[in-house]
Formats: sequence, structure tokens, C-alpha cells
Amino acid sequence: MAIRSSTHTDRSIRYQSLSNFYSADSRRRASDEHDVGLWWRVGAYGPLYRAAWVLDTGELYVVRLGPLQEGKGEVIVLGRANSRGELEGALDGWQSVCAQPDSLTWLRHRAAKLAAPVPPARAFAPGSFSHRHGRAVGGRTQLRRPDARRAGAPRPQNI
Repeated sequence: MAIRSSTHTDRSIRYQSLSNFYSADSRRRASDEHDVGLWWRVGAYGPLYRAAWVLDTGELYVVRLGPLQEGKGEVIVLGRANSRGELEGALDGWQSVCAQPDSLTWLRHRAAKLAAPVPPARAFAPGSFSHRHGRAVGGRTQLRRPDARRAGAPRPQNI
């Protein structure tokens, strides 16, 4: 299951938190998402990730689960699919692989069949994303509640 290739390049885009990921592109906040597995694993006993596909942007991403001090909340955008059919074709059989050891490697290799992720084009707030490094940097993380997305809604509290 774990296929390693020296020619495989990491084309993913990383964000420090789910909040930073959603803030970097307003289409993500309003979009429907389709779950693509909850127990993607690194190695045999490594961290767990949840995968989802954002309908409005076509992005397949994973978010790390676990304690904050161990990297919880980090988001990695693996690729883009123009339709659910394209996503399902690239990830055919994911349900039987998801909870197995090193399943995240399988997911990354399958996601490489999809279009490369594209950094959002809008201006970024400090601490949300860095084009230079392709990852989220700095800033404090805030959790966003669905009702806080409306104009004039109170700002979410830091947790």
C-alpha cells in the first residue's frame, strides 16, 4: 500500500488551522463538503486525519486530528477535482483503505491524479497563508461558528 517514489513531489498547500483554511477563500465557508474518510493514518501508529472535498472549490483536503500541541488542526490541500465523479474515480476503493496503517500515503498518491491545488487569489489577512512557502503562518487561531459568518455577527471567542 505504501508506494514511495523519488520523482513524487509534494504539491500540497498547507494551512496552520481549519480557521485559516476557511478564511483564505470565502467560497469554502459557504460550500457543501463531502466526507472522504475520518481515519486516514500516518504510518502504523501515527497521527490521524479526516479528509473532505469542498464542492465549490473542488479541493480535497485533510485536517489533522488530535491535541493542539501535536499539530491538531493543520490542513493540507492535496488536489482539486472538478466533479464528484472525478473525485470518486481517483479515490476508487478508499473506504477499504482508510483505517489501515499508512493509509494517508495511499490517499496522497491517489490525490496526485487530480489537478494541483491552487493558492487562493485574494489578499490574505496576516497570519492566514503565505504564497512564498505555500503554508499558513503566524497569527492566532479562532474557531468560527456558522452563525458568525453573517455580517454583523459577533466575533468568535478564542479557545
